[in-house]
Amino acid sequence: MAIERKSADRKYLSIKNRCAKKSACRHTIKVKTARQFFTPTNKQIIESDTATSKLIVLYSIMKTDRLFYEFMNEVIREKIHAGYETDKSGFFGFFGNKRQQSETVASWKGCTFYKLRQVYIRILFEAGLLRNQKEPRELMVGMMNMKVKEHLLQLGEHQYVEILTGDRR
Repeated sequence: MAIERKSADRKYLSIKNRCAKKSACRHTIKVKTARQFFTPTNKQIIESDTATSKLIVLYSIMKTDRLFYEFMNEVIREKIHAGYETDKSGFFGFFGNKRQQSETVASWKGCTFYKLRQVYIRILFEAGLLRNQKEPRELMVGMMNMKVKEHLLQLGEHQYVEILTGDRR
């Protein structure tokens, strides 16, 4: 919890809401599938610029939340390369496809999709990938510290780097 305490004390993540800040830190720390990444990167969060720290947190959310990763990969990645705006149709199309692919998702109520859309927009905004939360939502390319980017690429996380920064390799 040292990362959480240092991050909260020094406002490294620039997240104003205390609960959101704690949640972001928990996501960063709980990633088990990327332990080899987070040992050197915990230090990167503390020493890195705010934009990179936010992208590391976003990376950890994508590693721990499959639905969010699929949303980022299928909707945001394509929008970054095709045009820099996203609207409701991207969310509705994505969740419509997921309803067809999964009985579990198909059983969810409309309010669940509404809340997921709100949360996804908030995450993207807080991570610095959305200029605003209201429509039209303009996407921005993430700016990541080269050391962190190179480390991710060495780990074979090319797809994550492409989603976060728009860089195609």
